Amino acid sequence: PGSGKSKIVKEFEKRGFPSVSMGDVVREETAKRGLELTKENVAKVSIRLRQELGQNAVAKLAVEKVRELLRKNKVVVIDGVRSLDEVGTFRSAFPSEEIIIVAVHTPPHMRFERLKARGRHDDPQSWED
Repeated sequence: PGSGKSKIVKEFEKRGFPSVSMGDVVREETAKRGLELTKENVAKVSIRLRQELGQNAVAKLAVEKVRELLRKNKVVVIDGVRSLDEVGTFRSAFPSEEIIIVAVHTPPHMRFERLKARGRHDDPQSWED
């Protein structure tokens, strides 16, 4: 969080490319499980999903959303892929599609400042969070 990937995704969206957020997939699953959308609950659900469905769990849940968007679009931006297992899931689900990976690396202090400024309820309030 806070690397700037969402800003990059917004630039793609401005140019007409739809997106799927892996974080939104986890937040949706957290809500489906009847849990409040706190940083702790979202993190627990993310871990639980990986325990239940494997390291590519979030990608598995996102595949149908991506598939739906690809029916009407040539390009779909997937925000928040965290592992090569997840990349493999998308490559397996969409073997005829070209998959391009864009990594965003940002120093931790910049990420923290961005998260503080963003002010989302599940963002850290202090460096220790």
